[in-house]
Amino acid sequence: MHCNYFGPLVCVISLLSSPLTAQSGFRFFPGGDLPRVLVSPRIPHMGIRLIGVGKGASGFQDGVEWEANFGHGIPFLQFGGSTPDRSIVLGVSAGVFGRFAFETKKRDLISSDWVFTAPLFWRNGVNWLRVSYRHISSHLGDDYILRFGQNSEGYLRDDIDVTVYRQVTRSVGLYGGGNYAFNIDPNDNKRGAFNFGFQVNDLAVSTPWYGGVDVYLDEDSDWDPRLNLHLGRHALRDGKRGLRFTFEMLIGPSPQGEFRRGNVFLLATGLVVEL
Repeated sequence: MHCNYFGPLVCVISLLSSPLTAQSGFRFFPGGDLPRVLVSPRIPHMGIRLIGVGKGASGFQDGVEWEANFGHGIPFLQFGGSTPDRSIVLGVSAGVFGRFAFETKKRDLISSDWVFTAPLFWRNGVNWLRVSYRHISSHLGDDYILRFGQNSEGYLRDDIDVTVYRQVTRSVGLYGGGNYAFNIDPNDNKRGAFNFGFQVNDLAVSTPWYGGVDVYLDEDSDWDPRLNLHLGRHALRDGKRGLRFTFEMLIGPSPQGEFRRGNVFLLATGLVVEL
């Protein structure tokens, strides 16, 4: 069954049609890693990026910024199945993304974005279906508020996300899904969003290089697409642990919650530490 030809519904049917190896009970902290999309700009991880801003949404507009990311995700509870990669797994994931102005003496904190998710995965090898609760909150930095005299609007979003990932060839994976917010602040924010994309060689089967394209559309930005082109290279790799060097180009609405309605153009390079 070829889900790349017949659409997302067939992807779900194909993914779930292979039965899991039966095993009763459950296990806390079963080990392994949570499935992930490497090319999305807002997946919790440990890393740092240097960002060249060709067009910005903040008061700094263009220039040079940097972002520090602190976060990780772990499998928490495994339901049945013989191994974590062929079972139903509940995980927890959290991270913070702090964006700083590189060109100011105090390295002003521009904004911080906090993300917490509780994802439930139905895993069938490298393929998976994920249903997750996600909390996002964003705040402006105090120095930024003083510099520009801008009051922090604040941003909060609690949503339910459904995403399907399918490895269609040995080197190419496709994913897509949508989410709907049931709790928002400010109250005039919109609730719907979609996300899809592909990854090439994310499993590092033949070369340490990988890449992909991530597309995000949300109602709050009038469905303007955010396009993230990602190229990376694994280094000092031991299984799934090690370092990744990343190169990115982002066009469209800002991933920073406080500036989500402003369009940006960014070029970034960074280092990701895989725990």
